[in-house]
Amino acid sequence: MEDLTIRPTIKSQLANIFLAASLATLAFRGLGLDWTAAVLISKVLAALSFFLVLVIIHAIYNYKYVLSDDFILAMEGILSLQLLQTKVRYEDIKFVEVDKSILGRILDYGNVYIASAATSDVEITLRNISSPFLFKEFIMGQVGLKRQPKQSKEGLSDLKQEDFKNQTKQGGLEDVKA
Repeated sequence: MEDLTIRPTIKSQLANIFLAASLATLAFRGLGLDWTAAVLISKVLAALSFFLVLVIIHAIYNYKYVLSDDFILAMEGILSLQLLQTKVRYEDIKFVEVDKSILGRILDYGNVYIASAATSDVEITLRNISSPFLFKEFIMGQVGLKRQPKQSKEGLSDLKQEDFKNQTKQGGLEDVKA
């Protein structure tokens, strides 16, 4: 299987996008105040709008997740000073859980928590990804394949991976090739 690289979905930032657009609209309208107050308030609102756009970009591009044949790699802090990389092999995964907010249930995004046998806590969190139950199903399928005896793996592995790729493309996931 070719490595699948995913990032948080833009759907999780809809509130910030709406707020940034509203602030930008207010900034360009001038709020109907006298000239000096309108210019000052417009500049402040434009600056706030620009700041929210930076927050949205950071929330999406600061995280990157790679699903490989043998492991899951989470990179957090791509746009930060510190880059944290966590790698978990499929055969070491103890459990996978999905968490969705109310808005996440409506728009089909959420967090996937992955714990391995190495720690007693969650080791990787796939934040705000599209179709989190699809990823949970895929990860648990890979865990099952990696724990099976060697002879029965080959045939099933290619079939499950092709199904996952097809569902990923049809489901509208933000799939970025590495």
